[in-house]
Amino acid sequence: MKIETNLKVFPSSSASQTLKEAIVNFNHVATDVLKSCYEFENKYDIESDVYTYWIDTGDLPYHEQGQFIDLKKGILMVLFYNLVKAANYVIYIRNSLILDSSRTLDFIGFIEHFNPNSPLFGDPYPSPEYYPLYSERELEEVGLYQGLENIEQYVHDQVYNG
Repeated sequence: MKIETNLKVFPSSSASQTLKEAIVNFNHVATDVLKSCYEFENKYDIESDVYTYWIDTGDLPYHEQGQFIDLKKGILMVLFYNLVKAANYVIYIRNSLILDSSRTLDFIGFIEHFNPNSPLFGDPYPSPEYYPLYSERELEEVGLYQGLENIEQYVHDQVYNG
């Protein structure tokens, strides 16, 4: 509900231009994540206090529904990966501007897959977590976030051609 307020906050004029561009990039990714999350009506379970991302397959034949669901799940996963990557880029730039290393922020981790071998009871086994950052090639040649359309095409190619 606070998206319009939060995404329009820019750093002070004394901040670097690179940091401002990184925040604009993060805002672009965050907007696409929110658009995709609210594409369909989400289901809320009052007992567990959990929202479920619900994908409406509409009038698709039964044999096509699985791929459509995989497509939408894949798009969300890639979007969230890009959101973490964009956030880490903002943190990286912000940390590089801070002279006092005790005031730096930690990067945000990303877990691609849930560990299926976790026990039924007790604490789950830790899943592999890593900290995505933009590569030098992305920063110099490709650019930052490439947009929702590119992600949709990439995931579509993986699901329907892969």
